[in-house]
Amino acid sequence: MSRFSLRHAAHAPGPRSTGAAVRLVVASTLALCAQACGDTPTNSVAALTPLTFVYAFEPGLIYAYQIDANGHVSGVGGSRFRVADRQWNRVVADPGGRFLFATVEEPGEIWVYALDAVTGMPSLLSGSPFTPRAPHALHAAVIAPLSPYLYLPGEPGPNLRGDVTAFHIDPAEGTLSEIEASPFRAGFAPYRIWVDPEGRYLYVANNGAPNRKQSLAVYGIDPASGVLTAVPGSPYETITFAGYLQFHPSGQFLYATADRFFLPYRIGADGSLSPLPVPTEPAAAAAGAYIRALSVTADGRFLHAVEDSGWVITYGIDANSGVLSFVGETRGSDGFGASAFHWSEPLAVFLGSQTVALSVQRVDANRGSLIDAGAPVALAAGLKPHAAGGALFLDASGGVVCVVADDSRPSSSSGVRLLTYRLATSGALAGPLEESPVGEGSSPGIVVVRRGMFAASGAVGAGVP
Repeated sequence: MSRFSLRHAAHAPGPRSTGAAVRLVVASTLALCAQACGDTPTNSVAALTPLTFVYAFEPGLIYAYQIDANGHVSGVGGSRFRVADRQWNRVVADPGGRFLFATVEEPGEIWVYALDAVTGMPSLLSGSPFTPRAPHALHAAVIAPLSPYLYLPGEPGPNLRGDVTAFHIDPAEGTLSEIEASPFRAGFAPYRIWVDPEGRYLYVANNGAPNRKQSLAVYGIDPASGVLTAVPGSPYETITFAGYLQFHPSGQFLYATADRFFLPYRIGADGSLSPLPVPTEPAAAAAGAYIRALSVTADGRFLHAVEDSGWVITYGIDANSGVLSFVGETRGSDGFGASAFHWSEPLAVFLGSQTVALSVQRVDANRGSLIDAGAPVALAAGLKPHAAGGALFLDASGGVVCVVADDSRPSSSSGVRLLTYRLATSGALAGPLEESPVGEGSSPGIVVVRRGMFAASGAVGAGVP
């Protein structure tokens, strides 16, 4: 069987794999758009003056920074805030950029921080931590983009296999209250979780157990109550642990990956999933490469799959069937460190993991293929993509590229640095404009909040753990 056939054989049994964690979460005032590779919202127009805040979480501490439209980085209120003495598992922001929700896996806790509407300064919410009625481990949280509900997969759970706990978020205060019907039965070892951009369905990647299949479970979300109901046919067996999901702007198609395997589906009127045919085989990318990021263009015509080899595979999307057709391959970077696709310009930014350089590609409007937009810009020796995830993002204006890098230089006073670069609409990069320490430890979790980014909701991506 060929390498590509293996990668796309979505429904055969396969080896157990937990996948790589991603800690970057992006929120705007009116639309939530986060995905592993960046963000590509649709039906959006320019809004208020954009602001970007970066929060670095370490045990017992939050560090807060603001990035302005010129790429200048400044500390928020002294930058350093002492909070609960906990080892954070994941942190997400609400769609309005008003609250941060920090999960502690063991014991299962959610700590909530209110963000000042003007300064972005974080403050611990009274009542934290919030806990489920039946105490157990909780994993990464996701927030329904159009309704006030927060969901967390957990295990072993009251049903001794796995569950999804659901909390109502008070829209004014940010306090959490578990809804009456929670928790909801899940598969074995539920871990990753997503909500589609319209808030209709919740998706859970179940990692399985000995002699248990890995699967993707799908639940309908009641917008009035937050109650979850399994859709017909759920859970859907997957060849290995599902890692990344990307939704088509039409809401009719779902594209997922499970390590090196590709999982394309049609979404039925009842939320059920029907597998789509696999595309034809590309030729050049490295054998056995895993897919690390996905992005659908705003017009819904093309899908880009970024492999850990640094190659980007472009597919055309049939508007009626959702079926993918192979367009071509492009060397995006020298190994995958991170990637981000611009939400309003046909640009994609890549951070290489080997030569550790930034490169920009322009998306061809007709074919969807990628074209070099300029010479790569190397980071200083001793810097490499941040190991804890969230190594690359765009500021709220889209004109500044931000890189989070682990720093091994002997002269460095901090193990993690935040670098900013100017991104022109031509694709040209300039910088670094600034280089600032982020926290004091070697691997903080990074959360990015963008305000004033859109005047209308409608994001292609949803929450990523």
